[in-house]
Amino acid sequence: MSEPLFPNAEMFNLWVQTERPKAGWIANLTETALEDPWRLVPFLETVIRSGEKHRVLTVLRVASLNYERTRDGDFFDFLHARWRERGVPELLGDMSGLVAESRMAWLDNACCVTEGPLSELESILEWDEPWEDAIDGLRDPGWPPVSVFGCTEEYIQEARAGRWRGNVELQINLHSDIWMPWIIGSGHPVVSIQDLREGMRYFDNRMLAERHTPRLNSWIREVAAACVEAGGEFEVNDDISPMNPERITTQGIALDRPLPDNPRTLKERNASWD
Repeated sequence: MSEPLFPNAEMFNLWVQTERPKAGWIANLTETALEDPWRLVPFLETVIRSGEKHRVLTVLRVASLNYERTRDGDFFDFLHARWRERGVPELLGDMSGLVAESRMAWLDNACCVTEGPLSELESILEWDEPWEDAIDGLRDPGWPPVSVFGCTEEYIQEARAGRWRGNVELQINLHSDIWMPWIIGSGHPVVSIQDLREGMRYFDNRMLAERHTPRLNSWIREVAAACVEAGGEFEVNDDISPMNPERITTQGIALDRPLPDNPRTLKERNASWD
């Protein structure tokens, strides 16, 4: 059994989960969709199959598609049959009611690193709170570790008919900074409003990120390559403002950047939440 990492801390997991994403990527496939939407299919297969292979994105349920894995089986096969029936593929659509599982690492109730499949990160934060609602607003429910969504078939058909001039895109979002090697710890009592504005000091989260983020990066790289192969462009979503943007690249989240200046100390991590 591993030794507890921060046995004197009142809350072990200092990452958060919010409705507003912490990082994101966009696959712009507008030209491909306009020329031949069926060329999107190999790209979409990579998104789904590679996500499952790397244990980063396993779709369990999508309310907007009336999809249930235990009932409908393989997600990509379900989608492909849907597209054939409708006569055109879509970039997944809005994916409302998405429930998806990722293999994650977190600090358990003994403050030891543990790993397993999770679809609700907020459940970890809820039992780890030193008192009820200690991080209210920082553990938003309903967001999987990785979310994906994109244009519907209607948008693609409208774009091809010249009645819609927006981009045909698929977006990937992370709603938690659990993937980051260094985190702000937004709910921690030693973190002030000024700290949140400046984002200058970080808690060490490498013990978790180094477990699951390499698999995320492998998936992102394969999705990026498949996007380019399909005639698209893959880029970081600049409209999202992550806490440490220098680590977000088209290859995923960089784990090999220099250590931040003046990181949070063990004493600060162990500070009382009262």
